[in-house]
Amino acid sequence: MRKPERVAPELLFQFCFDLPSIPQKLDWKSLFGNDRPVELEIGCGKGAFIVHAATTRPEVNFAGIEVVRKYQLYCATRLARRNLKHAKMACTDARFALAWSIPTESLQAVHVYFPDPWWKARHAKRRLVTPDFLIWVIRALKVGGAFHLASDVPDYFQASVAILNHQPLLVRQDLPDDRGTITNFERKALAKGGAIHHGIWVKPTAELPPPPPDPQRLFSVPLPSQHFP
Repeated sequence: MRKPERVAPELLFQFCFDLPSIPQKLDWKSLFGNDRPVELEIGCGKGAFIVHAATTRPEVNFAGIEVVRKYQLYCATRLARRNLKHAKMACTDARFALAWSIPTESLQAVHVYFPDPWWKARHAKRRLVTPDFLIWVIRALKVGGAFHLASDVPDYFQASVAILNHQPLLVRQDLPDDRGTITNFERKALAKGGAIHHGIWVKPTAELPPPPPDPQRLFSVPLPSQHFP
Protein backbone atom coordinates (compact mmCIF):
# COMPACT_ATOMS: atom_id res chain seq x y z
CA MET A 1 0.00 0.00 0.00
CA ARG A 2 1.50 3.30 -1.05
CA LYS A 3 1.51 5.64 1.93
CA PRO A 4 0.40 9.26 1.60
CA GLU A 5 2.87 11.86 2.79
CA ARG A 6 2.89 11.99 6.58
CA VAL A 7 1.14 14.74 8.50
CA ALA A 8 1.87 15.89 12.04
CA PRO A 9 0.07 13.82 14.71
CA GLU A 10 -1.61 16.92 16.15
CA LEU A 11 -3.09 17.64 12.71
CA LEU A 12 -4.06 14.03 12.05
CA PHE A 13 -5.93 13.94 15.36
CA GLN A 14 -8.36 16.56 14.02
CA PHE A 15 -9.55 14.08 11.36
CA CYS A 16 -10.14 11.17 13.75
CA PHE A 17 -12.69 10.52 16.45
CA ASP A 18 -13.06 7.94 19.18
CA LEU A 19 -16.17 6.09 20.26
CA PRO A 20 -17.15 5.67 23.91
CA SER A 21 -16.29 2.33 25.50
CA ILE A 22 -19.76 2.26 27.08
CA PRO A 23 -23.21 2.79 25.50
CA GLN A 24 -23.22 6.53 24.90
CA LYS A 25 -24.50 8.41 21.86
CA LEU A 26 -22.26 10.70 19.85
CA ASP A 27 -23.11 14.38 19.52
CA TRP A 28 -22.61 15.15 15.83
CA LYS A 29 -22.87 18.90 16.32
CA SER A 30 -20.15 18.81 18.95
CA LEU A 31 -17.96 16.52 16.81
CA PHE A 32 -18.19 18.55 13.60
CA GLY A 33 -18.90 22.01 15.01
CA ASN A 34 -22.05 22.44 12.90
CA ASP A 35 -25.50 20.95 12.37
CA ARG A 36 -25.15 19.87 8.74
CA PRO A 37 -26.51 16.48 7.65
CA VAL A 38 -24.31 13.50 8.50
CA GLU A 39 -23.55 10.47 6.34
CA LEU A 40 -21.73 7.35 7.49
CA GLU A 41 -19.42 5.15 5.45
CA ILE A 42 -18.70 1.68 6.82
CA GLY A 43 -15.47 0.07 5.66
CA CYS A 44 -13.65 2.98 4.03
CA GLY A 45 -10.61 1.03 2.85
CA LYS A 46 -8.17 3.50 1.32
CA GLY A 47 -10.75 6.28 1.36
CA ALA A 48 -11.74 6.65 -2.29
CA PHE A 49 -15.39 7.33 -1.53
CA ILE A 50 -15.15 9.40 1.64
CA VAL A 51 -12.41 11.64 0.21
CA HIS A 52 -14.32 12.20 -3.03
CA ALA A 53 -17.64 12.75 -1.25
CA ALA A 54 -16.15 15.21 1.24
CA THR A 55 -14.40 17.08 -1.58
CA THR A 56 -17.49 17.43 -3.76
CA ARG A 57 -20.16 17.83 -1.07
CA PRO A 58 -18.94 20.34 1.53
CA GLU A 59 -22.50 20.86 2.77
CA VAL A 60 -22.51 17.36 4.34
CA ASN A 61 -20.51 15.93 7.26
CA PHE A 62 -18.99 12.50 6.70
CA ALA A 63 -18.10 9.96 9.39
CA GLY A 64 -16.03 6.99 8.33
CA ILE A 65 -15.64 3.72 10.22
CA GLU A 66 -12.82 1.32 9.45
CA VAL A 67 -12.09 -1.78 11.51
CA VAL A 68 -8.39 -1.81 10.54
CA ARG A 69 -6.32 0.87 12.27
CA LYS A 70 -3.84 1.42 9.44
CA TYR A 71 -6.66 2.15 7.01
CA GLN A 72 -8.32 4.52 9.46
CA LEU A 73 -5.08 6.48 9.67
CA TYR A 74 -4.50 6.21 5.91
CA CYS A 75 -7.92 7.75 5.23
CA ALA A 76 -7.49 10.39 7.93
CA THR A 77 -4.16 11.38 6.38
CA ARG A 78 -5.79 11.83 2.98
CA LEU A 79 -8.52 13.97 4.55
CA ALA A 80 -5.96 16.02 6.47
CA ARG A 81 -3.85 16.74 3.40
CA ARG A 82 -6.97 18.15 1.71
CA ASN A 83 -8.11 19.96 4.87
CA LEU A 84 -11.52 18.27 4.69
CA LYS A 85 -12.52 19.04 8.26
CA HIS A 86 -16.12 17.96 7.73
CA ALA A 87 -14.96 14.34 7.44
CA LYS A 88 -13.54 12.24 10.27
CA MET A 89 -12.48 8.62 10.78
CA ALA A 90 -12.96 6.15 13.63
CA CYS A 91 -11.50 2.68 14.13
CA THR A 92 -14.05 0.19 15.44
CA ASP A 93 -16.51 -2.52 14.43
CA ALA A 94 -19.38 -0.72 12.69
CA ARG A 95 -21.96 -2.93 14.38
CA PHE A 96 -20.65 -1.79 17.75
CA ALA A 97 -20.87 1.85 16.61
CA LEU A 98 -24.43 1.52 15.32
CA ALA A 99 -25.65 -0.25 18.44
CA TRP A 100 -23.92 1.92 21.03
CA SER A 101 -22.82 5.23 19.61
CA ILE A 102 -24.75 6.45 16.55
CA PRO A 103 -27.75 8.58 17.63
CA THR A 104 -31.18 7.35 16.60
CA GLU A 105 -32.54 8.97 13.44
CA SER A 106 -29.42 11.08 12.95
CA LEU A 107 -28.02 9.94 9.59
CA GLN A 108 -28.88 11.08 6.09
CA ALA A 109 -27.25 8.01 4.57
CA VAL A 110 -25.25 4.88 5.32
CA HIS A 111 -22.77 3.73 2.67
CA VAL A 112 -21.36 0.20 2.46
CA TYR A 113 -19.10 -0.43 -0.53
CA PHE A 114 -17.43 -3.75 -1.28
CA PRO A 115 -17.72 -5.40 2.14
CA ASP A 116 -15.77 -8.57 2.85
CA PRO A 117 -17.82 -11.44 1.31
CA TRP A 118 -16.43 -14.03 3.75
CA TRP A 119 -16.27 -16.73 1.11
CA LYS A 120 -16.19 -19.83 3.32
CA ALA A 121 -19.57 -21.17 4.44
CA ARG A 122 -18.46 -21.39 8.06
CA HIS A 123 -17.62 -17.66 7.98
CA ALA A 124 -20.94 -16.53 6.51
CA LYS A 125 -22.13 -15.40 9.95
CA ARG A 126 -19.41 -12.74 9.87
CA ARG A 127 -20.93 -10.98 6.87
CA LEU A 128 -21.92 -7.40 7.55
CA VAL A 129 -25.40 -7.36 6.01
CA THR A 130 -27.67 -9.35 8.32
CA PRO A 131 -31.24 -8.78 9.56
CA ASP A 132 -29.94 -7.42 12.87
CA PHE A 133 -27.46 -5.10 11.16
CA LEU A 134 -30.27 -3.66 9.04
CA ILE A 135 -32.32 -2.93 12.15
CA TRP A 136 -29.46 -0.82 13.50
CA VAL A 137 -29.18 0.95 10.14
CA ILE A 138 -32.91 1.72 10.10
CA ARG A 139 -32.77 3.06 13.63
CA ALA A 140 -29.85 5.34 12.71
CA LEU A 141 -31.40 6.73 9.52
CA LYS A 142 -33.69 9.72 9.36
CA VAL A 143 -36.98 9.38 7.48
CA GLY A 144 -36.03 9.48 3.80
CA GLY A 145 -32.47 8.44 4.63
CA ALA A 146 -30.75 5.99 2.31
CA PHE A 147 -28.74 2.78 2.61
CA HIS A 148 -26.25 2.37 -0.25
CA LEU A 149 -24.68 -1.01 -1.02
CA ALA A 150 -22.23 -2.04 -3.74
CA SER A 151 -20.32 -5.26 -4.34
CA ASP A 152 -18.37 -6.96 -7.10
CA VAL A 153 -19.41 -10.40 -5.79
CA PRO A 154 -22.75 -11.39 -7.37
CA ASP A 155 -23.59 -14.10 -4.83
CA TYR A 156 -22.88 -11.82 -1.90
CA PHE A 157 -24.91 -8.99 -3.38
CA GLN A 158 -27.88 -11.21 -4.16
CA ALA A 159 -27.77 -12.73 -0.67
CA SER A 160 -27.79 -9.19 0.77
CA VAL A 161 -30.69 -8.18 -1.50
CA ALA A 162 -32.65 -11.21 -0.31
CA ILE A 163 -32.20 -10.06 3.30
CA LEU A 164 -33.14 -6.49 2.37
CA ASN A 165 -36.26 -7.71 0.56
CA HIS A 166 -37.53 -9.08 3.87
CA GLN A 167 -37.13 -5.72 5.59
CA PRO A 168 -40.21 -3.56 4.84
CA LEU A 169 -38.69 -0.48 6.48
CA LEU A 170 -36.11 -0.20 3.68
CA VAL A 171 -37.52 0.18 0.18
CA ARG A 172 -35.35 -0.18 -2.91
CA GLN A 173 -35.29 2.80 -5.23
CA ASP A 174 -34.61 2.88 -8.97
CA LEU A 175 -31.76 5.35 -8.68
CA PRO A 176 -28.41 5.49 -10.49
CA ASP A 177 -25.07 4.84 -8.89
CA ASP A 178 -23.95 8.43 -8.30
CA ARG A 179 -20.84 7.87 -6.17
CA GLY A 180 -18.69 9.70 -8.74
CA THR A 181 -15.58 7.64 -7.98
CA ILE A 182 -14.41 4.04 -7.87
CA THR A 183 -12.63 2.18 -5.09
CA ASN A 184 -9.51 0.05 -5.39
CA PHE A 185 -11.61 -3.12 -5.10
CA GLU A 186 -13.87 -1.86 -7.86
CA ARG A 187 -10.97 -0.95 -10.12
CA LYS A 188 -9.48 -4.43 -9.77
CA ALA A 189 -12.84 -6.10 -10.44
CA LEU A 190 -13.44 -4.02 -13.56
CA ALA A 191 -9.93 -4.75 -14.83
CA LYS A 192 -10.77 -8.47 -14.63
CA GLY A 193 -14.00 -7.95 -16.56
CA GLY A 194 -16.25 -8.18 -13.52
CA ALA A 195 -19.52 -6.33 -12.97
CA ILE A 196 -20.44 -3.97 -10.17
CA HIS A 197 -23.74 -4.50 -8.38
CA HIS A 198 -25.26 -1.48 -6.66
CA GLY A 199 -28.51 -0.62 -4.92
CA ILE A 200 -30.09 2.14 -2.85
CA TRP A 201 -32.76 1.51 -0.22
CA VAL A 202 -34.69 4.35 1.45
CA LYS A 203 -36.34 4.46 4.87
CA PRO A 204 -39.92 5.52 4.02
CA THR A 205 -41.46 6.12 7.46
CA ALA A 206 -40.59 7.18 11.00
CA GLU A 207 -41.37 3.69 12.33
CA LEU A 208 -38.53 2.37 14.47
CA PRO A 209 -38.09 -1.37 14.87
CA PRO A 210 -37.14 -2.45 18.38
CA PRO A 211 -33.43 -3.21 18.83
CA PRO A 212 -32.48 -6.85 18.48
CA PRO A 213 -33.14 -8.70 21.75
CA ASP A 214 -29.56 -9.91 22.10
CA PRO A 215 -27.10 -7.22 20.93
CA GLN A 216 -24.15 -9.13 22.37
CA ARG A 217 -24.26 -11.69 19.59
CA LEU A 218 -23.19 -9.02 17.11
CA PHE A 219 -19.75 -8.88 18.59
CA SER A 220 -16.70 -11.08 18.85
CA VAL A 221 -16.42 -10.48 22.62
CA PRO A 222 -19.19 -10.55 25.25
CA LEU A 223 -20.70 -7.18 26.08
CA PRO A 224 -22.79 -6.28 29.13
CA SER A 225 -26.56 -6.37 28.75
CA GLN A 226 -27.87 -2.92 27.94
CA HIS A 227 -31.04 -1.29 26.70
CA PHE A 228 -30.31 0.74 23.60
CA PRO A 229 -32.57 3.85 23.39
